[in-house]
Amino acid sequence: MSNFNPKISIIIPVYNGSNYMKEAIDSALNQTYKNVEVIVINDGSIDNTEEIALSYGKKIKYFSKPNGGVSTALNLGIEKMTGEYFSWLSHDDVYLPNKIEKQVSFLSEMENKNVILFSDYEFIDINSNKYGQPKIHDHELLIEKPLLSILRGDINGITLLIPKKAFEECGIFDINLKCTQDYDLWYRMIKKHSFIHMDQILAKSRIHPKQTTYTNTNQMKEGSELYINFFNDIDIKTKEGLDGSEYLFYKNMLPILERYFYDDAINYCVDKCNKIKQNILKTLNDYLVTIVFLVEKYDKKIDEKIATMLNQTHKNMEIILLVNDINYNNVDIEKNKNVRVIEKKNNDPIKTGFEHAKGKYVLFVDNYTSFSNNRIEHQLLYSLLYNANITYVSFFDHKNKKRNLGVLKEDINNIYNYYPIPLSVFMFSKNINIEDSHDPLYKYSLFLKKDCHNINEYYINYRKKLLINENELMKLREYISKHVSSNKQKNNNISASKNIKEIFNLIKKRGLINIFSLYLKKKKYIKINKSI
Repeated sequence: MSNFNPKISIIIPVYNGSNYMKEAIDSALNQTYKNVEVIVINDGSIDNTEEIALSYGKKIKYFSKPNGGVSTALNLGIEKMTGEYFSWLSHDDVYLPNKIEKQVSFLSEMENKNVILFSDYEFIDINSNKYGQPKIHDHELLIEKPLLSILRGDINGITLLIPKKAFEECGIFDINLKCTQDYDLWYRMIKKHSFIHMDQILAKSRIHPKQTTYTNTNQMKEGSELYINFFNDIDIKTKEGLDGSEYLFYKNMLPILERYFYDDAINYCVDKCNKIKQNILKTLNDYLVTIVFLVEKYDKKIDEKIATMLNQTHKNMEIILLVNDINYNNVDIEKNKNVRVIEKKNNDPIKTGFEHAKGKYVLFVDNYTSFSNNRIEHQLLYSLLYNANITYVSFFDHKNKKRNLGVLKEDINNIYNYYPIPLSVFMFSKNINIEDSHDPLYKYSLFLKKDCHNINEYYINYRKKLLINENELMKLREYISKHVSSNKQKNNNISASKNIKEIFNLIKKRGLINIFSLYLKKKKYIKINKSI
């Protein structure tokens, strides 16, 4: 840190900012990092902005210009700055005292110092009191996929620290934009410079009625145009890398655009989703789907279930009857070329089913499962739309008389109340690597953390009770009480992932099947928007 002491230019553009600018300037001057210059740009104010600025004397650098908008004020500040890094502070916002120090310290540890930093922030009201919840971003996600920080609107300009070289290489703020000049520039910069998120709160953003967001009528038009330009500029491969598929990229943008009423951009995304969906529908029957029927014992209902399966709206499919005895014989089955009988030779029916499946997608059913005749078509469609290795549909549990979406509780202390998901709701891609395991569902639980998508439709009736037996339930409760609750008393910051790992290893060791779902530490369940 002692060898890295760059000069930081804090630029404060002001237009009629007499209500709040003193608090902003004071927060800039009171930084714990001292090698700073504070530049105030008066953008043609008609209140006593100039009087307040001049009262600081030589503590700040002050420039006045005719009103031209925040872009022109920021650009003048960039022109006048003598520092190596630029830090923007709106006249109605506030820096925490260590904002600059924290960022310079962070840079000092980096080999490449020509990067752009941004952080979390909190909100304050007109009286400088805390307002609502702070804006805390998903640090791991933004480090892995920094472009999402721009597409999801996660960057507040006042949290940035930008090397001056970035302006020389990427240009300055577009003076023709009155509302989106910031994100227009960030997008240009991210093409040449790394954006790095700091998971710390370093600034306070003020919420008040006179903000540009609420007063400028160009906000919705400019915002839509900006995002549509983003969408046209980003290639399909990048979109797939960000969200898993091009369809999900546009679908996941909708709640962001709806937040700001960017109607034109919303319509653009919906139109893209519909076109992608229609194109996949045209190729749906090119995909062979394998149904692996786990036959416990033969009864007449099996023939009825097979008939139901063969009556699916998706016709490119095969059925594998996985039986304990290869001598299993049924004339009707043998006559159907779409049905094969395979002997289950080990304790891992999933691996056996995968080995014999010819389909690109595989699903497993048992004696307790029945489903509607359009289930495979629908689930296959969304497996392709999401480009997902695993999808699952919702189900109706007749034993407990309840509908279930499969969304599980997160509290590790309530693990014994988890409502597990039956295997029959899943559709698996053959892209999944199969490994031997005592617990046949263990290997899939590893994928569920990040690669499982929920299709919020009820296609399955399930008639088997889904809870573990009382003896195992008692053992789990005792284990949790001993290892989790006591540890939390000793250390409030105990790692949840460590607890999950410990408990999961216990479950794996005991061979429990139906509570594999507790390993879902980070769930990304996706509900289908019926409008698209």
